[in-house]
Amino acid sequence: MIDVSIVMPCLNERQTLGHCIAVAQRALDVLTARHSLVGEIIVADNGSTDGSQEVARSLGARVVDVSRPGYGAAVCGGFAAAGGRYRVSDAHCGLRALTRRCFVKLRLEGAGMELASEMVIKAALLNQRIVEVPVTLWPDRRGRPPHLQPWRDGWRHLRYLLMLSPHWLFALPALLLGTVSLAILMTIAVAWLSNAETTRFGNYWAILAGSTLTLSHVGVVLALAGQLYGIRERYRTASRFLKFLAPWLRLESMLIAGLCAIAMGLAILVAIFVYWSAHSLEAIANVLPAVIGTCAVAIGTQNILGGFLLAIVSGNEAEFLRAVHPINEESAGPRASAPAGLQVSDSAAVSANRRI
Repeated sequence: MIDVSIVMPCLNERQTLGHCIAVAQRALDVLTARHSLVGEIIVADNGSTDGSQEVARSLGARVVDVSRPGYGAAVCGGFAAAGGRYRVSDAHCGLRALTRRCFVKLRLEGAGMELASEMVIKAALLNQRIVEVPVTLWPDRRGRPPHLQPWRDGWRHLRYLLMLSPHWLFALPALLLGTVSLAILMTIAVAWLSNAETTRFGNYWAILAGSTLTLSHVGVVLALAGQLYGIRERYRTASRFLKFLAPWLRLESMLIAGLCAIAMGLAILVAIFVYWSAHSLEAIANVLPAVIGTCAVAIGTQNILGGFLLAIVSGNEAEFLRAVHPINEESAGPRASAPAGLQVSDSAAVSANRRI
């Protein structure tokens, strides 16, 4: 039985592959001598054309062909094919070791360099044990530029961090923006109803506050979508607040709320039209009623469309949190099936990362 699998992503690495396999084999020899662990070396090849596959096989490594392009795809392909209870792979100038049980829980998807960030983020979200130890850096022996492209791969990391960000990253600014917008609109409304001659806010502020109020609603829907998707994919758990809101977090509730907002907005706009018609079609000095009416229609429409979006994100469930279950081995099935009868050990994600 294989205890440890060392996975190496490969794309035209013929010049250095032999050295890397030799280093990995020495590490396996140490594990065998000290801990009686049996290991294997897997080269996850991403379409090499320089004969890297033949070099790997000649040195006793197992070659796994991964057709999906990208560093992350190659690593995941190697992970899925590995037979060991523990794995190790080069990532971010270091090593990553994790158990098969942890790999199954993480449900990794990244096809590029963002996989390294995805591993750590999901491990943290799933409360996996994370340990960091130093590693030894070796000089680059490839004699060619690396596959890494700083701007492209940096952006891939940043966008993935944003997509896996906590709910407050979008919800908190949205709620703050919405609160300020409502405060401005209420101040203008009080001044208008009390016939105050002067106010700090005029028509331009009313239009601005109306637009930002609409944007804040979009931000809240986006934050909910991110949380529900993470819960569906089982790398997040529902917070107490979300569980409290569960009875109202359903498609029908959002449809009803949206229709009510649209009806209110249309009623205001119709009243404005009637008033305008009754006063010889003269221009209305205060735009606040029109702003409130149009905002209500826009937010109501967004609520209806957002309800369908959240239902789709939740796995086509009308009750958005209906399918929430505790995260465990049974519910966190792998994206790539593990070999039958595989022995798994306690979950752990280990980062052996030294920054340079």
